[in-house]
Amino acid sequence: MALDIPVHSNTEYVNTVLAIVGTITGLFGVWIVGITNGVIWQKWRSRDESLAAAFKILKESLLGIQLLESSSKLKDDYIGDDRIKIPYKIKSDVEVREGIWLGASIQFGDYGTPSWKMFNRIDQDEEIVLRKGTHEYERVLTVSLDAAGLGVCYLVWDVWFGVVGSSEKSIRLKEAGRKRIRVR
Repeated sequence: MALDIPVHSNTEYVNTVLAIVGTITGLFGVWIVGITNGVIWQKWRSRDESLAAAFKILKESLLGIQLLESSSKLKDDYIGDDRIKIPYKIKSDVEVREGIWLGASIQFGDYGTPSWKMFNRIDQDEEIVLRKGTHEYERVLTVSLDAAGLGVCYLVWDVWFGVVGSSEKSIRLKEAGRKRIRVR
């Protein structure tokens, strides 16, 4: 059974989604939110379904975004304090005026191991208006001086929904790109 709730603006849509996501771990189960033809629908999921699976469904149904190849404009070598202009090419089925932001980091080592390090600049995370159709966006990431001399790393850039700069209060919608680089 689906309950249709008409949405009259993108702000109302974002606020509704954030309110539902905020209660996703409630006592009665997990609510999954999607968008279909401008109408929000809610679907009850059993309490036995994992939170990770619920977030996956939410991410896939939320915006219908596709990320297109855009890393060809990036260099392979950087030094500390370089400013990297990171291109994002995004195709979206809907326009969202609030809550979408572009994040990026330089990562060294294998995730989950003691050698793994991440260097990001949340003050450079960029909120965007996600427009319907295919559009290009850009954000800057300054290479941390602490990353200088690490050698081979990965530049990782993502598209998020939630509070700008806070991965704890956001949902990563897509990893937009991952490029092997050298930091000297």
